Amino acid sequence: LVSLLIKKSKIKVPPSLVNVELQAFLKNEIAALEQMGVPKEQIQAQIQSLTQKLYPLAYKTAATKLILDYIAEKEKLEVPNEIIENEIKKIADAVLNGNIQLAKQVIEERNLMPLIYQDALRQYTLDKLKEWSEIEEVDEEEFHKYVNSLIEEGQKENKEEA
Repeated sequence: LVSLLIKKSKIKVPPSLVNVELQAFLKNEIAALEQMGVPKEQIQAQIQSLTQKLYPLAYKTAATKLILDYIAEKEKLEVPNEIIENEIKKIADAVLNGNIQLAKQVIEERNLMPLIYQDALRQYTLDKLKEWSEIEEVDEEEFHKYVNSLIEEGQKENKEEA
């Protein structure tokens, strides 16, 4: 579904957003290589090839986020509180031995709630898209028309704002 949205959209992904995603992927890849005991010199020699390998994924991730953010805004979606509570519980279970109160405290101290909410909203939007596509049983052409209408509407708004 996401690949179809990216393919059919005429969205222009700002290079800065792709770079943010690329840097995050590189950081994770480098950490994984270091954990496996690969010497730093060898890792540095692989940076260019890693960058080329990870760029398509970074682009797709940035495009996906933009599209999901746009759809969430247009559809006026809001994440239900129980989903946010579940996300906090997942964090507590993963890194704080299930201590939800401590997780909430850390999230507040580090001002992480906007990031948690945004990630949850993107997942919620994707879930809604899947739900709508299953329940409404629209054919592929109708779905393309809907996506294109959202994109065209956004392009008109961008021109009006400029």
